[in-house]
Parts: sequence; structure tokens; C-alpha cells
Amino acid sequence: MLGNVIGESLNNSSVDPNDGSALGRLFWNRTFNLDTGVVQFDEVGERKQDMIVQHFQKGDVWPTIVLKLPGSTNVFESVTTIEWPVPFPPPSEPFCGYTGIKPVCLSREDDYPLHVIVRFGSNRILLDIDAAMVWSYFGSRELANIRDGPDKTAHFR
Repeated sequence: MLGNVIGESLNNSSVDPNDGSALGRLFWNRTFNLDTGVVQFDEVGERKQDMIVQHFQKGDVWPTIVLKLPGSTNVFESVTTIEWPVPFPPPSEPFCGYTGIKPVCLSREDDYPLHVIVRFGSNRILLDIDAAMVWSYFGSRELANIRDGPDKTAHFR
């Protein structure tokens, strides 16, 4: 491709072969038929290349081509159907929701699943432990001194 463009620039006296941006513009809106296939460039010089979508099916070691997108048409061509093990499209949210308290998963209207009860119960226990640690750290006497007035000095450990 580059050889073709440089050959054209040498034959055309209006393009300087030392000007890279002018040589680059010669690639715009061009199609090159090469031994490896067709290479196309659009109006801004971006290559239009073929793309494929592959998918592993049923534990295959090698992926199967599912869709092709030719660069010249920009329209997907279906090659193989996909066998989905779940309903398609897969849901974007877990069955019981992100918090696990969707009505479908609850046995009664006001009943919460066990993991929600355990989570909130453990949070309550941790808050009680934190409160006990703060109380024991500061002590009741120092807190009483602070409560009684500024004339008594509180010394914290």
C-alpha cells in the first residue's frame, strides 16, 4: 500500500514525498486489493476492517464465530446461532434483588430472609460493643467531671 502511494506521489508533482501528512491524505477514500485481502480506508483515513464476534459453546476449547461485521457494509451477518443456557438476554439483576429482600423471595410480606436478619443483628451487636468500649475508655468519673462544670479538670487516659 505504501509503495503504491509513494509511486503515485513520485508521478504526481503536486505531492511532496517528504510531506508525511500529504502522503497520509492519499490513503483517504481508498481501497487496496492485496494478496491477503481487501483493505479499505474511509474519508478520514481510518481503516474499515472486518470484525468478528466469537463465543465458546458447550465447553468447546476453540471459540465459534457467531457474527461477522464486514468493514465495507457495517451490517452484522449471522454465521451461527448461540445456544444460551439461560433465558436471553440474561437478567441484569439477581433473582432476589441486590439486597435480597424482593417480595418474590420472602415467605410472608413482613418476613426478611435469614441473611438480612443476621446482617442487621450483627451490626447492632457491634454498635453495642463499640459503645461499651467508649464508655470503659473514658470512664464514668471523667465524664461526670466534664458534666459538673469547668472548675473540675478531666484527665483522659
